[in-house]
Amino acid sequence: MGLKIIGIVIDQLGGIEHDEYAPMDINFRAGGNAVGKSSFIKALQAAFAGGDNKALIRKGASEGSVRIKTSDGHEIVRRFRREKEPITDVLLDGTKQRNPQSIINGLLDSFTIDIREWLMRKDDDKAALIMESMPLSVPGRDVGELVSALPADMQMRIGDVPAGHAIEVLAEMRKRTYDLRTDENREAKRLNSSIVALKEAMPQAAPGEKNWGDVLAEAEKDLAAKLALKSERIDEIRANFADVSDELTGKRREAELAADKAYQDKLKKIEAAYSADYKLAITLRDKNLQMHEDECWEALNAIRAEIEVARANAELEQRAEGLRVNIAENEGQLRSAEEAVSALERTLKKIDTYRAGLLDNAPIPGLEMDCGRLKINGIDLSQLNTGGLLELSLDLATLRMRDDDLRTVIVDNFECLDREHQKAFIEAALERDIQVFGGLLAEGETRTITDPEEWGLVPEEVGG
Repeated sequence: MGLKIIGIVIDQLGGIEHDEYAPMDINFRAGGNAVGKSSFIKALQAAFAGGDNKALIRKGASEGSVRIKTSDGHEIVRRFRREKEPITDVLLDGTKQRNPQSIINGLLDSFTIDIREWLMRKDDDKAALIMESMPLSVPGRDVGELVSALPADMQMRIGDVPAGHAIEVLAEMRKRTYDLRTDENREAKRLNSSIVALKEAMPQAAPGEKNWGDVLAEAEKDLAAKLALKSERIDEIRANFADVSDELTGKRREAELAADKAYQDKLKKIEAAYSADYKLAITLRDKNLQMHEDECWEALNAIRAEIEVARANAELEQRAEGLRVNIAENEGQLRSAEEAVSALERTLKKIDTYRAGLLDNAPIPGLEMDCGRLKINGIDLSQLNTGGLLELSLDLATLRMRDDDLRTVIVDNFECLDREHQKAFIEAALERDIQVFGGLLAEGETRTITDPEEWGLVPEEVGG
C-alpha cells in the first residue's frame, strides 16, 4: 500500500463552509452546479500547487483553509487570506517542518495535480512529458555496434546523432539508415539501367575474332609494298625502253659517221628499221605501262577497300572497348551499391531489434518515434482516444511517483468522459494502487462516490 491521503478538512473555500472527509481509494464529489464539488477539487489542487488564490476564499469570509493529512504522518495546511499573503505549513507528527513548499512538491508531482490539464496539452508537450517520465538512453558503444557493419562514412552519417532520449536517438538513426538505403537502392537501379543501355549500345564489328587494329596495319603495309613494286616495275619498263633507245641512237650515230655511199644506203635501212623498232618499243612500253597500271590500281583499290573495312572495324572495336570499360566500372559500382543496401538492411534490423528489446521492457510498452511523431502501439499520440490518453496518464503518474510520493491523482470535470471511459479510468487507477479525487456533475443530492460498484466494477475486477 502506497502513501495516501487519509484526511481532508476544508473551511471557507468556494462553495464549502466546512467539510471534513476521510478519503477512500476512489473519491468523486458528485452533485449539481454550485454545490461545492468543484470547490472541493480546487481546494485540493491549491493545497499542493502553491501560489496565492484569493478568489477561492468563500464570499463574506476573510480567509479560508485546506488541511490534508497523509498516511505517513504529514499534515499540509494552506491558509488563504484576503488581505494578506497565504500561509503554508507542513507538519510531521505534529512538528512544523522547514521549507514546506519543497516538502509538498516532493509529495505530489505537478502532473498528477490536474490530469485533465495534461490531456489538453499539445501533442509535442505530451510527448516531451512521456519521455521525461521514462528516461532511456542509448550508450555510445551500442550506437557503434548498431552501425558496425557499415562503411566508415555511413557509420559517421548514421551514428553521429545528437544525444537525447533513446526513442528520439533510435528514430533518428533508423530514419538516416532508411534514407541511405533508399538512396543506395535508387543508385543501384540507375546503374543497372545504365549497364543495360551500354550493352544495347555495344557496336558489332565484323564476324570473327580479328584484331582489326592489326588487320588495318597489315593492309596499310601491303598497300605500301604494292605501291613500291609498282614504282619498281615502271622504272624497269622505262629502263628497258632507254636501253633500246640508246642502242638505236648508237647505230644512227655510227651511220652518220660513215662516208661511203654504201654505208649511207645501209644507214637509211638502219634508220627505217630504227624508226620501226623505236615506234614498236614505244608502243610496247605504253602497253606494258598501262597493263601494269591497271593491275596495280585493281590491287590497290582492293587493298584500300580492305583498309576502309579494317579502319571502320578498328574504330568500332575502340568504341566497344570504351563501353566495356564503362560497363565494368558500372558493374563494380553496382556491386558496391548492392552490398551497401544489404548492410543497411541488416543495420535496420539491428536497430529495430535493439529498439524492441529496449522499449518492450519499458514501463510504457509500444512507444516509438516515426517522422518526429510519438506513437504508441503504432497509433499516433494525436489519434489516441480519450480512454487511451487517460490510461496513459495513469502510467505516467505511476512512473513519476517515487516510493515516498503520494499515490494520488486529481481529475476535475469527470462527467466529460462517457461512462465506459470513466469505468476504464477508475479500474486502471485501482489496478495501479492510485488514489483518485475528482468532481462529477450529477443529478440528485451532493454526495461522495467511493464504491467501485457505482461504475459497475466488482471486487474481482479491481483486484480486491
